[in-house]
Amino acid sequence: IIVLFFQTWKTIRLVYKRRSIKWLLVSMIVLTAISIGLSRINLIDFKKMNNGILQKSIHYNYNLKLPESDVYQYMAKRSLIEDIYIVTSKENPDNSEPIIVINNNEIAFIDLSKKIKELQLLKDEADVNFLTFQLHIHRDIKMNFINKTKYELSKAGIFKIAYMVTPSNTKYDKRYYQKLCFPIKLPRYNSDSTKFQEMYKKLNEFENIIEIKPLETGDCLFNDTLIKIENLKGKFKKQMIENPDYIVKLYSNGKVDFSSYFKILSDLWMVVNELRDVYSMSEYSRKYKMLRNYEEVKAVRKKYPILIYEMTD
Repeated sequence: IIVLFFQTWKTIRLVYKRRSIKWLLVSMIVLTAISIGLSRINLIDFKKMNNGILQKSIHYNYNLKLPESDVYQYMAKRSLIEDIYIVTSKENPDNSEPIIVINNNEIAFIDLSKKIKELQLLKDEADVNFLTFQLHIHRDIKMNFINKTKYELSKAGIFKIAYMVTPSNTKYDKRYYQKLCFPIKLPRYNSDSTKFQEMYKKLNEFENIIEIKPLETGDCLFNDTLIKIENLKGKFKKQMIENPDYIVKLYSNGKVDFSSYFKILSDLWMVVNELRDVYSMSEYSRKYKMLRNYEEVKAVRKKYPILIYEMTD
């Protein structure tokens, strides 16, 4: 208002001279009335816009708290990524069955394979085998449902998935971290049965076979020895140092929630990464992630490979 008023002040003074004060007051009243009137006109319906955005927000409409992890990667190629949300209802969280959401639409479990095929048809044929499905899983959902979902994905020809996570120590709201993932590969359940049998046979050829079974109590069995989850890293690291020719069979207990299961998986990866850093520092005087020479990277991976297989019923 003040800016508009002083913009016309010189012209009014020159035209009306002695009567300029009167017209200055009239001008100020008119401009004030116009400004107040325009301020009451809602040119943009922010409330409607906000509601539209909220209706598309998974976090607003469902329960979705991702597991925490110190081990994660960034997924860069968005064109080769599809998102699947496995959440629960906010209206009845205690008794809610898991809900699958894809592209803001709820998908019945029996229609999951069909939906996956539809998503694959939208991609170039050459890109289908490189697709990664990011699973945004609410941490309280039981592994029984997660196992069935992964089985359906594998039957549909999807073998690259990634569990979405948030960092353990966050500076911002956890919803800010939407591109951090924990990639894994699914078994080829629909492949030739002979090859499938051969693959599992090879799992028993390693010298250091480690079997880990999560329990509903929050503990786990480490080669049939009961241990606390917090002691798992130390136990696993000791086994790895004694004999790096290892393989881990991580069994999935359907009654265990996803966050407990993922905690074990994340801790196992963390141990391997720690041993890689130690070996890399001793051989190349730098941590594993700082290596730029591919031959050096390959040598560290060969010394301490990640051989963790998820075993489901």
